[in-house]
Amino acid sequence: MATKPETQQERIQTIRDIQKEAATLAGEDAPKEIIFKDISPGRTKMSLWRIKDGREIQVPKYMLANVLAKLGPDGDYIFTGTQEDAAEYKPGTVLCFLHEDSPEQVILAEIGLAASPCLKSTLRHNHSKRMHAKHRHKQEWEAYQEFLDDEKEMDAIDRQSEQLEATLAIARGSTPQAESCPEEDCDYTGTTAQLRGHKNAHN
Repeated sequence: MATKPETQQERIQTIRDIQKEAATLAGEDAPKEIIFKDISPGRTKMSLWRIKDGREIQVPKYMLANVLAKLGPDGDYIFTGTQEDAAEYKPGTVLCFLHEDSPEQVILAEIGLAASPCLKSTLRHNHSKRMHAKHRHKQEWEAYQEFLDDEKEMDAIDRQSEQLEATLAIARGSTPQAESCPEEDCDYTGTTAQLRGHKNAHN
């Protein structure tokens, strides 16, 4: 049976392991480094896999040795050049906030950002979603966050107004007067502050 040819990544990984083994055997007498000359083009990107979760990354060939030498907090190597040695990669299911099926689309349509959809749908968690948005859609993300901040500020103002009205009503010995929503076919009633917040639902 023919042996599978060793890839460039696997060859560098083998060199890494030989260096580690040599250092272990020689102890303090081990040379500081063993140089293996590689004359192949260095800018070509090669695949490595994160051992813990199987995620694939693309690394320029000249950086393979440095990336393969990285150790995690447990002292084990983080990456491997052999996909079979890594865990099976399981993509996430979190959508980019600009994805056409994302729950943010209602707000995006309101502020004019729904026309720039993103196809990313395999983010692993909400932190990944935020990092993806900040790096891939910086301007859109900032506009979206600014809108949310404005809404929070308006909600806070409405709550303060409502509390003030209630406090004044208590001081006058009465309750705040209920008002009706002016929109057709809407039966909502509330205080002035409540009604102001309710009107946003019709916009």
